[in-house]
Amino acid sequence: MPIPVCLLTGFLGAGKTTCLRALLAADRDAGRQPGLLLNDFGSLGIDAVLLAASAQVVMLVDGCLCCSLQDDLLLGLLALLDAGAEVVYIEPSGLADPVGLLEGLLVPDVLERCGPLQLLGVTAQGTSPVKDLEVARLWAQQLLLADGVLLTHAGERSSVELGEELRQLRQLGIRGPIAPVSHGNG
Repeated sequence: MPIPVCLLTGFLGAGKTTCLRALLAADRDAGRQPGLLLNDFGSLGIDAVLLAASAQVVMLVDGCLCCSLQDDLLLGLLALLDAGAEVVYIEPSGLADPVGLLEGLLVPDVLERCGPLQLLGVTAQGTSPVKDLEVARLWAQQLLLADGVLLTHAGERSSVELGEELRQLRQLGIRGPIAPVSHGNG
């Protein structure tokens, strides 16, 4: 049976790890064995420490999955599949180029073994969190290419504020579902 793979993109502080914790808990509750491939630029690997008890983890450091670590991305994904993962989550660094990630995964070895490849965008707001135009373009691309978007910190906003964030995301051009979530749950 093909194994689903989910890429979670989003900038630092968007809530990816919190959302990932909720997804891993749902998998455990459903009796599925999740695998997790994490990309971190530091040697400490905070996310790996936080999530290691919830899934089989492959940690890739000091590089980017969308460019310099593409071979490692494939090897890590195949290692998780060989270890029995029934669903795989990939959390790249916040500045990951989603096009590079998708291109890196669209190879015969992965396509033969994996089921649906889903891109899930995670954001804490409806506008770019940065002023730099190139980085803001990357933030928008992560969300526009996503199959769905999680708008985090929803419980911290009034209904008017939440409505404005959702309107801004739709204005950006997002066509797929946008789910407001609090603490990773919607």
